[in-house]
Amino acid sequence: MKDNFTIFYSFFAIILSTIYFLFYFPRSRKPDTHPLITREQSSTTKIRKTENESLIYRNRIVPFSQPLVASLEQNVFTLRDAISSAFALKSLSFKEIIPDNSKLLVRNWAEIQQDSRKLHSCLSSLENSNKFSDRLAIVVLLEPSYEWFVTYLSSMYNGVIFFPLQHKDSPTNIFVTLDHSKVNTIITNNFWAQKLINYSSHLNIIVAGQSQSPIPKSKTHFISTFDDLLLSYDNTKEENIHVPDISPNDVAYVLYERDNNNELIGHAISHINSISIASSYYSNFPKNKAITSKDCLFLSESLADYTAINLINLGLYFGCSFSVSTVNDSEPLINELYQYSPSVVYLSSVIFKDFASIMKSHNSKMPRAEVFLFNCAYKFVSDCISKRHFIPGFSFWDFAYFLHFRRSIGGKVRAIYTVGNDQPSDVSYIRNIFGCQVFSTGGPASTGGSLCCSIYGDYRQEKYPGIGPPLPCCEIKLVAVNNESIKLSPNDTPNPRGEIYVKGANVSRYNWNPSSPESPTIRSPDFNSDGWLKTNTFGAFLPNRTVQLLSGSFINNIPLSLFEQLSLQSEYIADALAYLKPSSPKKLIIVANPRSQPLFDKCKSHKVPYMFKNVSSNQFVISLIYDDLWKIFVNNKIDFLTLGSEKLPRPNTNDIGFDLVLTPDRFVRSGKWVGADGLPNRNPSL
Repeated sequence: MKDNFTIFYSFFAIILSTIYFLFYFPRSRKPDTHPLITREQSSTTKIRKTENESLIYRNRIVPFSQPLVASLEQNVFTLRDAISSAFALKSLSFKEIIPDNSKLLVRNWAEIQQDSRKLHSCLSSLENSNKFSDRLAIVVLLEPSYEWFVTYLSSMYNGVIFFPLQHKDSPTNIFVTLDHSKVNTIITNNFWAQKLINYSSHLNIIVAGQSQSPIPKSKTHFISTFDDLLLSYDNTKEENIHVPDISPNDVAYVLYERDNNNELIGHAISHINSISIASSYYSNFPKNKAITSKDCLFLSESLADYTAINLINLGLYFGCSFSVSTVNDSEPLINELYQYSPSVVYLSSVIFKDFASIMKSHNSKMPRAEVFLFNCAYKFVSDCISKRHFIPGFSFWDFAYFLHFRRSIGGKVRAIYTVGNDQPSDVSYIRNIFGCQVFSTGGPASTGGSLCCSIYGDYRQEKYPGIGPPLPCCEIKLVAVNNESIKLSPNDTPNPRGEIYVKGANVSRYNWNPSSPESPTIRSPDFNSDGWLKTNTFGAFLPNRTVQLLSGSFINNIPLSLFEQLSLQSEYIADALAYLKPSSPKKLIIVANPRSQPLFDKCKSHKVPYMFKNVSSNQFVISLIYDDLWKIFVNNKIDFLTLGSEKLPRPNTNDIGFDLVLTPDRFVRSGKWVGADGLPNRNPSL
């Protein structure tokens, strides 16, 4: 019996060893990288126009001898073309979780197409709807939902000009935007409908979603529910509805933002602008990893966000499935990811940081032996990525640890998008434990919300915290800035710095100006005759020729975005904003949203009372975080803060330094280009 027992387990061990070394071991060493990672990610011209301008930078996959990318296919130049292709594939769907029973509801392509047709027919039948160049226009002020999605799809397919507004914005800003746009048809929720009845001019208000409150009534405005509007559909009238032809340069949607003078500007984004960005996102993937109709896109952000819209366009291009989330906390978000099982995920920078924090907190609570083994596994993956430039495939560590993490978010995620370059350590951490690509992107509204994006296989984002090279649809140059507060030069070493100028298919040439309904756009004053657009944004090129965003405000020629980025190195801070004190331009104020668990542990060890909701008045916590930030700034050679003494300065002094304000409330950054807007509209009273 003993011999049979020994023989059985010997054969069993041999079989397992054979499977591992012949199948899993080779795959664990198989490189999973884009060939561009071995080189600089942008190519440049050999000469520059003047000393005040940098060389011109292009994505390396588009040589200067070739035209910039506009579309992947010769017959797709408008979003109508992309949507038609998606319907033809019959793979388009929209997934949502029903709040009452937490079940997953899937709407297929036929339902979406039918609702899209009905909606356009009903909107066209509304009386007193403003038109521009014989085209309808509609404002959408909604949280992420099916109604938002189908309205966008219907608008893009039928030539309706679309105005996405942030549902978290203030009533004052919303009213000002409505005044500027001159659009009087709006789809919104019950909360905003209650506020919009106070708007002075006539509105067609369509209320979407469920609410405990009754629908408001008004003598001034037409008010209906979204469902009732669709029920009023009459197919006998559909033949009389005019659907305009769409050309690539026609306005698809209008993105609003405020310029450096706090003036409201609506950037008219054309169909070709949108298609070029979607095509560029696709081009950043190698062919064997590319987006297909089998993918599911998960968007955890307001759908009015620039990057969310660009990813929707990408998904429509290939007939993908869509799912959205309205939560602003990582724990319920993880549960939703598990239910939806997406392959491509978009997380706002705030949620992304919180997501990484939750995973780190979870790992730190494991037993000591497991923590040791996890650190061994993490080191193995980190070495594969940083030294050999590939994400390992199947391995012992993958089965022992990282497979569990992937399954917790559905098991299929292979790409995560986020905005900005202020979270390089979190990008590295998330990529290591989930084994997926992390793409940082960003751009002002004048470029459709995107002028750069990381490439597949960029594993140096922690060393070079940028948002990638220029998109394949555009090229970038830096122009010197020399004024009283800022001095930036393309000749700066080691990183050229300056104001970003961009040229390409994603550039919006026109601003919305509905003073003349027959011609509602005017040429942008920032667009010059050479085809270059002045973005009014500052940036730098890193050694690997990727773009790093710089804030619009500086102190001693140091961008405030650097202080935000360095603040995130503190274990006590989840998010941070920096701005200059209005009464003292040399006084820096940092508003921080702290991490609760590390502060709780610290207060407990020092026997200090602690409640997160009272963190803004807890002097022990304020002093603890202030000292930690001060050390981080000094270690990173922020020497203008040095007071000539080894003793750390205390907060709220009149000396040169910084003030610290803590808030338990999370920051709302929807629609902001993180780290690049100079905080013009952020509330100093937080």
